[in-house]
Amino acid sequence: CFLDLKSKASTYGTRLKDKYQFFKEIIISSEEWIKKSYEIRFIHKLFAFSVSGLIDFYFLKKIKLKFIDFIKHEDIYFGTILFANVKMIYVLPKKLYIYRIREDSVSDYYGKNTLLPNYLKNTFDDSFPNIKILKEYYSTVSWIIIAKQFLEFSKCEVAERIGFLRLFEKVMLPLLYKLSSKILDYKFINDPYSALNIFLEISQRHSETQIRDNNPDVTLVIPAFNASKFIRQTLESVQKQTLENFECIIVNDFSTDDTLDIIKKTIRNDLRFKIINHRANAGLSASRNTGLRAAKGRYIAFLDADDLMMPNSLLYRKEVLDCAIEKRVIGTYCGSTSIDEDCAIIPKERACKLDLKNFITSRGECPFNANQPMFKTYILRQCGGFNQGLSQAEDYDMWMRILRKGFVFIPTNMILVCYRKRSNSMIRNNPFLHLQNALRFYNDCYQNDPSINGFACNIEHYAKQYYKKFRVVQFIGMMLEDRQGDKLLEILKQEVPDYFLFGSRQDFEKDILYGISRFFNKNYSSISQLDCKLKDKLTRLYKDFYSYYLKNKKINTNETYIDVVFVPHKDYHTHVIKLMRPYLDLYGVSYIILDISMHYRDEKAIDVAKKYGLSHIGYSNFVMQKIKPKSIVVFNDWEIVTKSIIMAAKKSGIKTIGIVEGINDYLDADTGRVRNAYQAVEYLFLPGEHDKKYFNSLEQKLFIGGIPRIYEMFYQKEKQLGVKKGKRIALINSNFSYGVLVEHRDKWLRKAVSACLSAGYKPVITRHPADLGTLYKNFTTSKTFYEELEECDVLISRFASGILEALARNKLPIYFNPHEEKVDKFKEPMNAYPIANSEIELRSVLRNLNQYYCKHSKYFKDFVEYHCGDLNVNPSRYIAKMLRVILNREYDCSYAQFFGFLESLDLVTNSFEDKKILEKSLLNLESVLDNVNKNYLWRCLEEFKNERYEKVEKMLQNLDINIYSKDKLIKLKNILLNVYKGKQ
Repeated sequence: CFLDLKSKASTYGTRLKDKYQFFKEIIISSEEWIKKSYEIRFIHKLFAFSVSGLIDFYFLKKIKLKFIDFIKHEDIYFGTILFANVKMIYVLPKKLYIYRIREDSVSDYYGKNTLLPNYLKNTFDDSFPNIKILKEYYSTVSWIIIAKQFLEFSKCEVAERIGFLRLFEKVMLPLLYKLSSKILDYKFINDPYSALNIFLEISQRHSETQIRDNNPDVTLVIPAFNASKFIRQTLESVQKQTLENFECIIVNDFSTDDTLDIIKKTIRNDLRFKIINHRANAGLSASRNTGLRAAKGRYIAFLDADDLMMPNSLLYRKEVLDCAIEKRVIGTYCGSTSIDEDCAIIPKERACKLDLKNFITSRGECPFNANQPMFKTYILRQCGGFNQGLSQAEDYDMWMRILRKGFVFIPTNMILVCYRKRSNSMIRNNPFLHLQNALRFYNDCYQNDPSINGFACNIEHYAKQYYKKFRVVQFIGMMLEDRQGDKLLEILKQEVPDYFLFGSRQDFEKDILYGISRFFNKNYSSISQLDCKLKDKLTRLYKDFYSYYLKNKKINTNETYIDVVFVPHKDYHTHVIKLMRPYLDLYGVSYIILDISMHYRDEKAIDVAKKYGLSHIGYSNFVMQKIKPKSIVVFNDWEIVTKSIIMAAKKSGIKTIGIVEGINDYLDADTGRVRNAYQAVEYLFLPGEHDKKYFNSLEQKLFIGGIPRIYEMFYQKEKQLGVKKGKRIALINSNFSYGVLVEHRDKWLRKAVSACLSAGYKPVITRHPADLGTLYKNFTTSKTFYEELEECDVLISRFASGILEALARNKLPIYFNPHEEKVDKFKEPMNAYPIANSEIELRSVLRNLNQYYCKHSKYFKDFVEYHCGDLNVNPSRYIAKMLRVILNREYDCSYAQFFGFLESLDLVTNSFEDKKILEKSLLNLESVLDNVNKNYLWRCLEEFKNERYEKVEKMLQNLDINIYSKDKLIKLKNILLNVYKGKQ
């Protein structure tokens, strides 16, 4: 590298003159450079000097070094990695390079400079009060991206040789601390994911080539559900792979046995392996899709948790794909051998003869099992993922969709995977279902499907052309010398009009050359060997034939647009959608339900959708099939997956709508955390007038939508009038869930039960599904809350929607609050029910229940209407109607940005696995911190649990980083790497 240091150094003033004397030496080793840079502690100025260097291009290719797009200080990253990789730096001490400082620079922000680089113009919105702050924010995020790259580089052998980690620890790490904290100084950005905004937008701009250089060659995905019997042997076969640069993503599909423990023990500290844990059992297709979304490899393959791979399995298939330059090649496949259930020894690989697989050669049959193929990752994602609605033959369906699009699989002629024959396999457990699905996919191949881009006609239509194409084109070659091109073209158009759907230009020329060789009795292996006249005829014929093919080729956009994507979390959210269904149909609102349970948890939302036949789609299929919504409708806008979708939608012009289905502690008076509930959406349907006081944003559009299920309950027939005589049943609603006030649960129950018994009432306890209490099992019912509500005389409840439901059913509720919860929802009863703040008060109400019922029952409807909307208006119909109105307003959606954001988020969070990575990292640090820093640790942890992230990052700065060993530093840097991820 030939550098001029004077011209650049002089722009920073004379105070640095002495410090830079060392760098005027003619020859400097990289070790000396690192050492001196560490000593002068001004390394971030020095890095930029590399822009004036002359560098061997082939050396750059060797170390795979490129400038990072769309960030500031890109020269700092480039120069640092370059200097660290070279052995010697040669200095030419002459002023040959001029660095100009401009007041109108788009990257700097001197004075009143308001110019922006093109790639930041779309980012400047109301979130930033002025362009200067936007540029500061952009610079800060750029530094963090650079620091992340430095951290990755510090792991390599070159970095260890020159002591890069020491330099990073002393110079870059404090800077990273400072910048991580600085991000949160931009308090005007309401979005809690502000630190991700620019980072993700920059990430998604990188081309496939740039991403490829820093990522593994191959990603292997292993879905695992209750696979404890075989998973260790499967993983051990993966660990023996001869391919060095691969990653293995194990998707634990909510296993209930010790699968996860075995996985962790087997992979130990093998950094090639990652674990993604589903929070609900989602099935084989969903697990493969989760891995596909998180995959960083250029290629991807799948392996079932009970199957095995030969040592060269990934390497050989990867090498075959490396040589596949045709765009229509999506992947390769190898041979497979079957092993018995108790087989413990991997068979040896051996050669075999396999054929190219396309739609025609498949003949409609499933071409291979899921372990055999290896794909180009980005193309497989474009194919939409495995169908999560299928529990059998999902791979058959996937292969047929791929082949019918016109893609082909080339063979790797080796047996490289093993399929284990198991007595309780999915196929053996339900062979009839598998047969049904398989026959459907097979028969579909013999039907026309005009919606397909590719093989739109049935397989027989193309087979007739495919199996005669060689003969036709060969004889065209034999006639090329004497016949006119128009006549030959007509033969091709008549006999093989779809030739280029299953054949390439190379195939066409090869077949014609065979005919020409046969006609002239010569061996022509290349067009260049033909005379000019014959060559021109062949070229003209190809162009005319290919133009004809393109002209007649039907292209369908196949884009799926939908008015509303509902994101329910709980079963009663989906019940609301079911109640709205007839009115959505009435107003012509198309909709689909998005299943996020595997990333959230299973609260039966999709079970209800299946029960009532409501259209639904898995999150992975939604992202990869690119279903284009006009709006996102949520019932919870603070949970991380939903929050991410909302953020992406708002950035992309897609309307975001919230429905408050029941009651809510909007101010988080008792939740112990800050959710900012329902503040993220643009349009919000509130239950009643009571809820309006919590929302004062001028940007948010509010509607009083009511609560559909309360409306239905209010008009349900056979309401009870008065208090039942004889049974004397008190329904106690235990609703201490999700960690809110759970420490009061048992004491509250004891007081409620005691008051009931002493007043002569039989206590019947119902529990919220997330209430984990176990007290009074003898009084706890197995019936639903709604069933017991119809049978009881009175409801005893804390803050819960059961109070509204009781009033709707003409039952007297008692708001029982001895634990002094702060949420104000039911503290003003409007004469509709009594409040008891102690056991004595509760007992008194129960002993005079008839009197209280007569006093309060005439106010039941008033209270319900104030909290649940006008009971003369059907809320299901009203909300559906207003959705139509909202959708009719003008909008401009950037779906590329929407899905690009979600795809980038998958790569950053490993398909939402790393939602709590900051908390995990803090816990891992406990064993290596001294007592002083342990105190900081646990304070940070408490703040993190309460989601007070600003305090977390500021407190992290108090950790003493100067005493860390290398191992401690590695653990600490993981915190810093994910400091913005921790907000998820």
